Amino acid sequence: LFVLMGFRERTYASKDGRLRYPFLVDTNLAILDETTVDGVDFAARWDQPVGEYVDIALSHFVGLSRNPTLILNVDFNKFDVNFVPYYELIEQTGLEVETIVNAWTYKLEAISVDGKNSGRWGAYTAGIEYTWGDAFSSGNDFTGVFEYMYDNRDEIAPTFLEDDFGVAIRWSANDLHNSQGTLGFIFDPATEESIIRLDF
Repeated sequence: LFVLMGFRERTYASKDGRLRYPFLVDTNLAILDETTVDGVDFAARWDQPVGEYVDIALSHFVGLSRNPTLILNVDFNKFDVNFVPYYELIEQTGLEVETIVNAWTYKLEAISVDGKNSGRWGAYTAGIEYTWGDAFSSGNDFTGVFEYMYDNRDEIAPTFLEDDFGVAIRWSANDLHNSQGTLGFIFDPATEESIIRLDF
């Protein structure tokens, strides 16, 4: 059980900052919902192995969202357009399940959020990983990853991963420098948009 005292608003890039939104975020106009106990949020987490292969965790949070909604604000007197961050009072419940069987790993991460004004929404990521350890007796490990990401807020979700598939290959040299790299590909079947990312 966690008692979170105080609240810190998110910092956004200034006019000369990069990367930033097309309009500035005016944190001076930030809107914060009133919490049940002023300035105090609550969170709880329980995790437990189930049998030999399964780990499960449940969590619950009551308080101000740490991911504000940006509201478009037009000031006709100053001929200015900006965003105003809105920190909504939410209740969020999370579920995490992981199963490891030999070289296979199965994962599920899901949340259900009930916002004071936005209502209830949910999102989850489900995936499978396969690790080929010591490939060709080289000391290198290769892991193949397949994931599906879903958010039922669809187009209004603050992330573009609302109905997408992801595939990646992760390499680890298992050396003193912790050398590793990942080549990932994300595809949106609705828009046929795709992203390729290479990290070293």
